[in-house]
Amino acid sequence: MAYLTGDAIELEPIDAAVDRHVEVYRRSRVDPTMRATGWYGDPLSVRAARETIREWEDGDGNALAIVPTEGDGDGTAVGWCRITMQDDRARRVDAGCYVLPDWQGRGYGTEATRLLTGFAFRELNAHKIEVSTQADNEATAAMLTDLQFTHEARLRDRLFKGGEYVDMDLWSVTETEWD
Repeated sequence: MAYLTGDAIELEPIDAAVDRHVEVYRRSRVDPTMRATGWYGDPLSVRAARETIREWEDGDGNALAIVPTEGDGDGTAVGWCRITMQDDRARRVDAGCYVLPDWQGRGYGTEATRLLTGFAFRELNAHKIEVSTQADNEATAAMLTDLQFTHEARLRDRLFKGGEYVDMDLWSVTETEWD
């Protein structure tokens, strides 16, 4: 059931009882290509992925599966995204979006980020949306720039992965900057 609908995708609430939701989340955490662009901890079993989603359901509930509606629109979840209110007083929201490698390059991540950002401003009364990304993730940097996010900071040696420290970038957009 669609929660937010765009031109080529729908975002539907992730449900621990829905196997395709559990699988898209689990795959995003075990796929080597995705693990190369961020820190995701230990690989997840299906059971552990389902438990994480249950925890989200008991919390803020703002985790959504990305489901194409055109061409690939067979109900397959191709990614997921999540928003979390980090500071109620400042109305600052943290957002993240993950598209599985086989589905990247089709604009799904861009559209999901656009839908999620608009939702946060309209429905959550957010003032600022923040996104963190590994500093060498050029595709995400280009997408965020296209969506009018501002590169705010480079957090040096923020993560330790693959035996070395890597930098993270912080991006943001405020409600007055958003179209």
